[in-house]
Amino acid sequence: MPKIIRFLFLSVLIFYSFNLLSQNTDSIQNVLRTTEVDSVIINAYFELADIYYYDNPDTAEYFYTLGISQSKSKGFYKLAFNAQTNLLMLYIDRSDYFNAKIIALDALNNSEIINDSMLISQAHNNMGNLYLQIEMNEKALDHFLKAIQAYPIEKNPVDAGKLFGRLGNLYMAMNELDAAEKSYIKAIDYFKKANFKKGVIIATQNIGTIEKRRENFDKAIKLYRQAQKDHESIGNQVGVAQCMANIGDIYIENNEYYNALTNLHNALKIFIANNQTIDEIICYSEIADLYSKIKKPDLALDYINKAYKLIQTMPENIRTRLDVLSAMQGVYANIGDSANAYKYLLEYQNLNDTLIKENSQRRIDILKTQFEFEQKEKDIKYLTIENKLKETELKRKNIFQIFYLIFIGLAIFGLSVLFFLFKIKKKANIALELKNAEILQQKEEIESQRDEIEAQRDMVYSQKLDLEITHLKISQSIEYAQIIQSSLLPDPILLKGGISDHFVFYKPKDVVSGDFYWWAKVEKNTIITAVDCTGHGVPGAFMSMLGISFLREIVMKEYVTHPGVILRKLRKEIVRNLKQKVEIGAPRDGMDMALVSINHETNMVQYAGAHNSIYIVSNQIPKLEKSQVLEFEVDGVDLKLFEIKPDKMPIAIYHKMDPFTNHEIQLQKGDQIYMFSDGFADQFGGVDKKRFMYSAFREMILKNADKPMHLQKEIIETTFNYWKEGQEQIDDVVGLGIKI
Repeated sequence: MPKIIRFLFLSVLIFYSFNLLSQNTDSIQNVLRTTEVDSVIINAYFELADIYYYDNPDTAEYFYTLGISQSKSKGFYKLAFNAQTNLLMLYIDRSDYFNAKIIALDALNNSEIINDSMLISQAHNNMGNLYLQIEMNEKALDHFLKAIQAYPIEKNPVDAGKLFGRLGNLYMAMNELDAAEKSYIKAIDYFKKANFKKGVIIATQNIGTIEKRRENFDKAIKLYRQAQKDHESIGNQVGVAQCMANIGDIYIENNEYYNALTNLHNALKIFIANNQTIDEIICYSEIADLYSKIKKPDLALDYINKAYKLIQTMPENIRTRLDVLSAMQGVYANIGDSANAYKYLLEYQNLNDTLIKENSQRRIDILKTQFEFEQKEKDIKYLTIENKLKETELKRKNIFQIFYLIFIGLAIFGLSVLFFLFKIKKKANIALELKNAEILQQKEEIESQRDEIEAQRDMVYSQKLDLEITHLKISQSIEYAQIIQSSLLPDPILLKGGISDHFVFYKPKDVVSGDFYWWAKVEKNTIITAVDCTGHGVPGAFMSMLGISFLREIVMKEYVTHPGVILRKLRKEIVRNLKQKVEIGAPRDGMDMALVSINHETNMVQYAGAHNSIYIVSNQIPKLEKSQVLEFEVDGVDLKLFEIKPDKMPIAIYHKMDPFTNHEIQLQKGDQIYMFSDGFADQFGGVDKKRFMYSAFREMILKNADKPMHLQKEIIETTFNYWKEGQEQIDDVVGLGIKI
């Protein structure tokens, strides 16, 4: 296609897409101008707020607030409640916890006015989640208990069991073991009513952990063995291994080393077979420690070296690394190798000091946030009391003025009766007394104002220092969150032996990212995806962690390799867990993604997409319908780029919930696949401060497709940095290149 034709075609597409957005907001504005129906106007405000939620949150806040105010004034409290939930999430996304609490309390008040038990439960749940954000666990617990009390649990025993299970987890985190046990027992009762066996098993296993903490080892072993038997009945091998490992730990506490070895070896085999790397490392380390205790140094050294070799591939997992280093030091000390024992002891101490500092810093940040949160509450109470005192003082002054005028009137009346000479003298004395009183009052007011100004000056300077410290600590806390998120991203070693070469270009807008990449190997297939979650920064990171968790469940535990089925199951989990509904004002958070499954025996690639295409660079045209494939080429480049179109549906609730299309493409060795989010193409930059656009993105890929993957990544990264120089990055960016 000649360049001038491509340019004209792209210009029409851009104009059309922007025109659609303008028509959308214009149509809603037209409704506001032409209708007088209150409910229609209020719903229009909320639709405008939803449209501006991500691109212009201040405007979204304005329309939410306006719609909520009118809903309450017209008695539409349920409409107001749904919008308040969205506005609450907007405030939490911006870490504006003070306004978040105000809107959460107002939503709770609305739910009680409606007297809807489901809404009351949801409102308390929102309050609990808000307090969990700043680790105020006691207050969070109070609201979660109220949420359970309000929830109609008899109608849905599975959800009731999950509520009590989450409550047990919170009690466990707070080390309130008796309360945690009672919650898990209630969860088991509800799960049994619903015949939900998996929930019964997990709750039983958690009670075993409680007995283990209490050092009631016989009870703990009995509970773990029951959970192990139940895991076996439903085919959950990883759960079986976890129970074995916990029983092994108890035998270690009882100095029954050979029984411990038997359980840990059996657990290790299952962890290796199911790619549970962290559990595998811990088993190696504990087995090495046991061999050291029973005087088998060669076996101890062999197993601890296996653990140390594996942990090198996971540098972000600091706590497991500390356990391995401690075991390494102990093994070398037992065999008399003091040099290596000292080496690993020193490495352990350095890493442990780093972890202690990071944990201390994080705790300081949380305490600072809690203090500020409570301090603002105290400020509000103080201002309320101060306003009441001012009103009381004003009333007192008015009464005093009335009595004062009456007194003056009586004095004037009395003076009129006196002799003329005494009258003149009395007036002079009164005038002198008033003047002295006024001068004294002015002096006191000036001294009071001076003291107040000095106090305010000191307070402002102190607040300035506090804000600087808070900013530093928040930054350090988010950097630690980045470490946690990075630990969830897949290990490149999983791609070895499956593909010829690959690259990952991953550039979050903020410290943590809403975009992520993920892959897993299931028998002869490798599943690879690039995902763009709703939002970026901390809220986007939460969505990405949710997506990775569900993908692991669907692909690695259920062994699903069909892309269309994976996307459908993932959408179902997102809709269910985020409680999404097809109604105005309901949450619509989700993901856009492209996912492929590569069969390494046949080089057959299956692809399904939710809003996100994939590019294939090859010499052959994929055998698909023409409407599903777009072909691109660049002058002077022999290779061609084929774009496989996605379904226009997100991984979220949507007005269209059709199955996702599964494309099968036969590729040859050397063909290349590219997956990406929209962050690169939408980035503003260059001389004219415009978007990069997909046409330039495709041309960049085609011109460099003959280069090794690591050079392609360097070119893409250099191009992106050069393009956005002087401009703010507007979104997270992720891109994958895979060579068959």
